[in-house]
Amino acid sequence: MQSRSIPVGLPPELAVRPAKLGYYSAISLIPKEKHGKDIPMPRTIAFLRAINVGGHTVKMDALRRHFESLGFSNVETFIASGNVIFESSSENSKSLETRIENKLRDALGYEVAAFLRTDAELAEIANYQPFRQPDLEAAAAFNIAFLKAPLGDASVKKLSSLKT
Repeated sequence: MQSRSIPVGLPPELAVRPAKLGYYSAISLIPKEKHGKDIPMPRTIAFLRAINVGGHTVKMDALRRHFESLGFSNVETFIASGNVIFESSSENSKSLETRIENKLRDALGYEVAAFLRTDAELAEIANYQPFRQPDLEAAAAFNIAFLKAPLGDASVKKLSSLKT
């Protein structure tokens, strides 16, 4: 069986021979405690590229401390994957991504791309169904890729040419 990866948000016609989601791990992304005037602080999930791959080993307690040093609260790491869940009073995800990337570059000595999503955005991604059921059943894996910005027409055309 063949596995394909497609970026979320691409037109459904670019989704070819998708892979079946064999299992998933679920964690609670909704904060249990309230902050301030009974308004929950937003939970943010950081997907970090280049953590614990290619010889770049980072201990999760060290990664957690880096996030805490940025002023984030309730910081949790998810296995050794480089995924970090945290709370921040900032709602500007682009500035948060930049702060995280700068901090990790300085602390680790190499570039780490950060992709931030809210729990609501992750729920939307998890519920997105671009593939037909027979295609899902025939595939070995299901992959999701995050992008910093929407693809331009030239990139969509280039990806479309890879369709099999």
